[in-house]
Amino acid sequence: MAIVLALLHGDTRVDDLFYDFGNHRWRFQDNWWINTLIHSGGKELILIIGLGSLCTWLASFRWSKARAWRRESALVWLCIALTTGSVALGKKLSNQDCPWDLARYGGDRPYVALWNSRPGQLPRGRCFPGGHSSGAFALDALFFVFRARGRTRLAVGSLVGTTALGLTYAVGQWMRGAHFPSHDLWSAIIAWEYAVALNYLIFFRRQGKDGVP
Repeated sequence: MAIVLALLHGDTRVDDLFYDFGNHRWRFQDNWWINTLIHSGGKELILIIGLGSLCTWLASFRWSKARAWRRESALVWLCIALTTGSVALGKKLSNQDCPWDLARYGGDRPYVALWNSRPGQLPRGRCFPGGHSSGAFALDALFFVFRARGRTRLAVGSLVGTTALGLTYAVGQWMRGAHFPSHDLWSAIIAWEYAVALNYLIFFRRQGKDGVP
């Protein structure tokens, strides 16, 4: 999908749909649903889930009821922390602009692909991968939480739900000119890789000779 987006100029083709070239503005830049509910409210939702899972993990060392969810809460918290942290670091290192910074969309910077050399006089870009959607995609951890509990249907349902939530966050950012589709695609990849790796580290660690994980 990343290759197709690059070869077919998919990023600009998609974001062009949300930009009013006649009036030189993003069609949904002042939309309450996108700016307040999806963007600001979306951040708070992920923060609440992340803090909730961290508190559950900490409580598991003191209370027996929470102890039963120690691994699951650790998985969710680590997925959110590592995914969003890695994406934040990537945004600092990748030096990629947001759509609203580009001359094509009323900004003052030329479009420079990720694999091309960036002119030294340009200000640093901090827009790749997509940060907002990364928190939602990090909830892919819930798939492994429910699967570990033997709740296969719930696991599949949660994966569909978190993917839909991540796409909702992502599309909201495209509509306001904050990101290109490829930015959020790579956030989804990073989130899934962390979820898979941490799942096997936490739930399927090799046991020692005494049978203790």
